Amino acid sequence: MSLHLPRILIVDHFDSYTLNLLSLLHPTQPSRSDNLSLQHDEAELARRISERVIVLPHTHPLLAPDAFHQLVRPHIDAIILSPGPGSPDKAADFGAAETLLKDESLNLPILGVCLGHQGLATAFGGQVTRAISVRHGLQSKLKISAPTQPKSQTVSSLLDGVPQDALVVRYNSLVVDPDTLPDCLQVTAWSYDQVSTAPPPKPGKTKQQSFPTPLNIPTEPLAPLKHRDLASLSRSPSTVPFSSRRGSEHLSEVEELELSEATSIAGSTELDSVTAPGAPLSLTIMALQHKTLPFYGVQFHPESIESTWGHKIMSNFLDIVRRYWFQRGLDAVSSVSTNARRRVDAWAGADLTLPAHLKLAGESCLASDAQAQAQATPIATQSPFTLVTRRSTSLPVDSCPDMARIFDQLFRLCSPTGAVWLDSARRKDPHSRYSFMAIPSFTLSYKAGSDDILVSADGKLTTSISLTEGAGHFAPKSTLWSFMNDLQSQLQASTDTASCAESFKDGEQSNVFRTGFTGYWGYEMKNESLELDTQAPTGSNSNAFDAEFLYCPRVLALDHHLNQWIAFALVETLPANSFLPHRLGKVDRALKDLQASGKSWSRWALARSDAEAWIEDTLKTVSALSSGLPSTTKVDAALSAAAFRDAMPVLRPRMLAEDYMDQIESARELIAAGESYELCMTNQFQGRLAPLSSLADDADTDHFDLYCKLRARNPAPYSAYIKLPSFATDADQTGTRKRGRAILSTSPERFMRITSDGRVEMKPIKGTLARAGFGPGEQSVRAGGATPPEEVVKQKWREAEDEARRARLSADVKERAENLMIVDLIRADLFSFCTSVSVAVPKLMQVESYETVHQLVTTVTGRLKASVGTIEAIRRCFPPGSMTGAPKRRSVQLLERLELNLADAERDDNLFARRGIYSGALGWLACDGAADFSVVIRTLVADGDQVSIGAGGAITYLSDAKREWQEVLDKLNALATIDA
Repeated sequence: MSLHLPRILIVDHFDSYTLNLLSLLHPTQPSRSDNLSLQHDEAELARRISERVIVLPHTHPLLAPDAFHQLVRPHIDAIILSPGPGSPDKAADFGAAETLLKDESLNLPILGVCLGHQGLATAFGGQVTRAISVRHGLQSKLKISAPTQPKSQTVSSLLDGVPQDALVVRYNSLVVDPDTLPDCLQVTAWSYDQVSTAPPPKPGKTKQQSFPTPLNIPTEPLAPLKHRDLASLSRSPSTVPFSSRRGSEHLSEVEELELSEATSIAGSTELDSVTAPGAPLSLTIMALQHKTLPFYGVQFHPESIESTWGHKIMSNFLDIVRRYWFQRGLDAVSSVSTNARRRVDAWAGADLTLPAHLKLAGESCLASDAQAQAQATPIATQSPFTLVTRRSTSLPVDSCPDMARIFDQLFRLCSPTGAVWLDSARRKDPHSRYSFMAIPSFTLSYKAGSDDILVSADGKLTTSISLTEGAGHFAPKSTLWSFMNDLQSQLQASTDTASCAESFKDGEQSNVFRTGFTGYWGYEMKNESLELDTQAPTGSNSNAFDAEFLYCPRVLALDHHLNQWIAFALVETLPANSFLPHRLGKVDRALKDLQASGKSWSRWALARSDAEAWIEDTLKTVSALSSGLPSTTKVDAALSAAAFRDAMPVLRPRMLAEDYMDQIESARELIAAGESYELCMTNQFQGRLAPLSSLADDADTDHFDLYCKLRARNPAPYSAYIKLPSFATDADQTGTRKRGRAILSTSPERFMRITSDGRVEMKPIKGTLARAGFGPGEQSVRAGGATPPEEVVKQKWREAEDEARRARLSADVKERAENLMIVDLIRADLFSFCTSVSVAVPKLMQVESYETVHQLVTTVTGRLKASVGTIEAIRRCFPPGSMTGAPKRRSVQLLERLELNLADAERDDNLFARRGIYSGALGWLACDGAADFSVVIRTLVADGDQVSIGAGGAITYLSDAKREWQEVLDKLNALATIDA
């Protein structure tokens, strides 16, 4: 591998795939060998990338012409213009990059990708038009033509060494119009396209709907879609696709076969679902280069995990950069040539780096590799806290502890602050190793955009902590993300966990909830995580918090693999008035304020004697409950499959069916206009439970019985019951009991796992197919209920059918495209805070088979940079890409209005839809830095008598509005009656 890396500026157009370009600067695959020299080179290359590559958003002040020439231009050697939403002829989408391309004094090589490629054409007089085939997450074959300029020129081909028919991934709705291509540009690659079978978006009452500024979405339609056959292309003065085909109006049978092969992925013919067989063919420009300047563009995404030859293309660009500066080193003007030679020589050295002001400017996109700030380390020489733990003896192999009964007796009513049960209800799932039960001692609650965090030690009356540091109008204000990141980092640095690690011998000690915080980040926290300009929408309910975390110094875990209980407790090792780091001390002082006003409060840890007594009593009790026969209680009586549906009220959608389908058409129009690749539309369904006054006297007020019914109806690996503080008295003036607040989740999807040693894993699931015997009408072919010969026949059928279904799911074009869009998004998220050499995809779209379903699963992994805390990592990935679409930033801005009830949208142009807890992330943050969060889907949010469930789906250009609405209903009909 070459370590001669130039300094590169990547201009990010707020695309969710930009940072994947970093992967192309590394070898094709990181080394897994024991060759220490090779490992050293990989680590050194990763270090040089962090020191020499800067990513700036296209709106950054440093990209203004004067600032760029003074503060940026002298310190970089090349520019990459990223993909992005929108159109290159809109200044709000591409203005800074267009200025760079038109700057005659720039003298830097440029590579444009997707939007950057289109902008290369428009900057020199070309135009973009809508593609005849909208392609997102789909592969195409490249048809490469050699550049025509003399070999003596310094400009060479970006595609040297890339073979014909190389498969590349595309995410585009717009393409460069060949009829408008200026003479200074030439085409170096094409692909065949056919007209999509998807009908154009239907006009509706949302046609004139406005969207948040500063998106600058065009109010006039783009150029009308025009079919381009080979004859029209051959007449264009700047296009030479294949000299032997000039003037040809039809393709041969061989060429039609090539097209069919190009639009086939994994054995499934894409023409059946995406394009129309026999439709007119068109050549679409896939790559451009300037004839005299070192400017290059590719319409496709070489950085996608499913694009081939991406590393070769980037290697060619780096060679072009080297040759460009080498040639300038031979120029006659001595000062220019001397500086150019110095640049090239410096690339080989280990000390070349970007100046400090550029590194600082780029940290919003790429986290620094510097060590974590000193404030995370406590001043005390002895850790204020230590973790104690004890395991029970293993339970009998065939035993199955009555988890609901144990939680009911030991945790449910133990603390007025709330109760926590992180419940791996689908025990056979390989990702469901642990279940956790915890007793919270205080809560932190926050509303997006607020300056205060509410602190409560009893769930009723509270005090607050200000996010503003110091006093005065210009006092700096942190966000909840930064506050919690500091708080968790300081808790980790203040806790001695060494003795606890000895209890784990199988490598799982780095991913266990060993006390800490549990709670959720609501979807509206996106405004702070993405640094959006729009104000977070607020609900009318005063209890509608956007993030809440319950601090739990006592945790009980069940290891489902070893069938053992494990108890954890955080213990004080220093006197109660000892110094605590900044954020810990700030919360501690707030808790003391509660004590001073006569309310109960808790410090961060327990006295050792109290902790040991709790562990002893708890393990003794759960062992007895686990080994004995479950008693008949109202909890046990509720566990029938139909009980949850019967207990639920009728739910009604916030957005009616007609409006929802109309908004789907609006979403398709936005996708066709290039504003997004995929938009994850959702809707809220709400209802009211029967009042407690109409029920039995022992009816619960905390929704726990309802959760027990839900987990029986829909067991999931990331189930959870969290009883939240109500911030109100349990009875009104007449003494009537009231229900409180709770989250009842049966999520199947992991958002992010971070181990205590900094390993990160995300596992997007896109694509599900029922196993043989579990599809509609297949119950009779399941195992059991037949004679031995009949069972043999059924088993053979199931085995053959399962094999066929696995192959069908693996080859499904639409499922793979949707999975790929999220996988590429997640890779880019990880590149923003993981070491670049560590980001990998060990499992790409593989079919995993479970008890009742096959699923298309991808695993994306990385390792945290030293400067990045656990919550900072979560922030950089939030909200979950599977709930937004891509590009993430633009998509969430569009969804704020698309998901709004149309009557509200017409009444107030500044109103935005609110999802609440749904679509956010729920999980735990341990005192050792580990964390595990799920995506909040298939989750009931209860607030008093009011209950709500969110549901939706990914909208692409190929979506059918009626089918999408029916899919939403199908997801909910198993759980409740829907009045739509």
